[in-house]
Amino acid sequence: MKQTTTEHSKPQPEETIKETFESIVIAFILAFVFRAYIVEAFVIPTGSMAPTLLGQHYRVTCDQCGYQFKINYSDEHREKRDRSGRVVAPARWEDGAACPMCLFDIDMAKNARPLPGDRILVHKYIYTVSEPRRWDVVVFKAPHMPDTNFIKRLVGMPNESIRLLDGNVYTQPEGKTQWNIARKSDKPKVQRAVWQPIYHSQYVPRDLGELKGPGERNSSNRWSVPWVAQAGEWDIKGRRSYLFHGGDPGMISFDFQAGGHFRLPGVYPYNQYDRSVFNDDLEDIRLAVALEPQTHTGSISLSTQTRLSGETQTVIANIDLDGTIRLTAINPQSGQPDVLMTAKVPTLKTGQATPIEFWAVDQELSVWINGQRELRYLYSDSLDSQQLVKRPPPLKIPRISIEMTGGAATLHRVELDRDLFYASSNVKPARGGMIRDARGNVIASHIKPMKLFDNEFFCIGDNNPLSDDGRFWSPGKTTNNSEYVNPNALWVRDRYFDQALDDDSRDGIVPGKLMMGRAFFVYFPAPFGWSQTGMRAIPNFDDMRFIH
Repeated sequence: MKQTTTEHSKPQPEETIKETFESIVIAFILAFVFRAYIVEAFVIPTGSMAPTLLGQHYRVTCDQCGYQFKINYSDEHREKRDRSGRVVAPARWEDGAACPMCLFDIDMAKNARPLPGDRILVHKYIYTVSEPRRWDVVVFKAPHMPDTNFIKRLVGMPNESIRLLDGNVYTQPEGKTQWNIARKSDKPKVQRAVWQPIYHSQYVPRDLGELKGPGERNSSNRWSVPWVAQAGEWDIKGRRSYLFHGGDPGMISFDFQAGGHFRLPGVYPYNQYDRSVFNDDLEDIRLAVALEPQTHTGSISLSTQTRLSGETQTVIANIDLDGTIRLTAINPQSGQPDVLMTAKVPTLKTGQATPIEFWAVDQELSVWINGQRELRYLYSDSLDSQQLVKRPPPLKIPRISIEMTGGAATLHRVELDRDLFYASSNVKPARGGMIRDARGNVIASHIKPMKLFDNEFFCIGDNNPLSDDGRFWSPGKTTNNSEYVNPNALWVRDRYFDQALDDDSRDGIVPGKLMMGRAFFVYFPAPFGWSQTGMRAIPNFDDMRFIH
């Protein structure tokens, strides 16, 4: 039968065009409303939040050990071209760079094309329906530059005073006299996001001979594994996994000067073209290993040194293969172990690698098995202002070791990381912070706390040495606090600060009215290219991530 189309069922051209146009207009309106009130995209311009968030940078893979990492972009090293595109000055790479894992030279000429910064999504106006939380990554307008967007980590909250000492954040609630540490480990995803690698055993250079680092091109030192056997029978040299043969107890310790090259805890691998090196203390660490036992009996002990009850003590996490966990501290007077806490987990299986982690960070000791926190011991040195100032500094380099008892076992993925170090000063002393002199004494002229009143916040970048943040800002003035900058900054100073700004303990504060939102997702990381020097156009799906 022949089908016919009635006049009523046939679309009218004018109606179809009108409906299409209306749909497009509505879509645009919804998009603008969504962008204005819900989510907005931003591009990270600098490396102040690296490695959490990246500005323009180089993606580097070490030819020797295969470690992949990022290095900050340097305009001084790129090639110069004239208007016709002809190269008039070649790229300069004579300064070189070094792999943070194996310490070998990196051929930066292979990585000469810089990559763009991360593109992120920000929850706008989320803080109109919920309160900001410490350690959020926030976007805001700084009081001294209210026409510029900044992205930092929120460390200071309303109605408290904060101090930065020995890399940590100390807080004093309003009306209280005691200071307590602020723990990132209260949010484990945040703590995991900010660990800085010192050495991971997976990365062994294929050339175990001469080691030449930047500035040491005539060096005759030879690379060696930084884990050194102190007792027992071990196979370590040139291996990615360490074999313990069993029998007598065995111990390996971390040597920061292995091969004659000191692994500076204060080095940020990302900052190699700024040569920013901090003499950071190394108190807060993560020690991890994937244990593959060959017998049903025995134990593994992970140990470091930290300040416990005002004294530096050796703390040990002991895990028996039957699943018993004991956290102990060596009493400095008696030399005997004091049991701090115990826990029980399922028996560790033979022939199977079980991930184990020991965290000593922000006055917390914790043990993680298979990615789950099974034991958590919190200690808080609640101190008044004078006690905090007189508190002795931590060890620059603690003794870090792994001890095995029982039968043979293999240690895979042996990893040593350190925590972020929030210095109260980098280029110059910061008002409101505290810094120590060469002898470890707090310099009295910089011990003022930063006082925050209602709806006021304080923010710092994760990349401590290269972050322009609240440690160096003064409302309505330039970074060096020498002169007023623009009318907008003065307008903010006069209207957004309810409390007086009569001394430098109020510098660096961000009023809540300047908070724009919370960063939550990297939706477009720096893309890959068809070649090292070709156009970067392949999406890097693997590096898309939620921001913690």
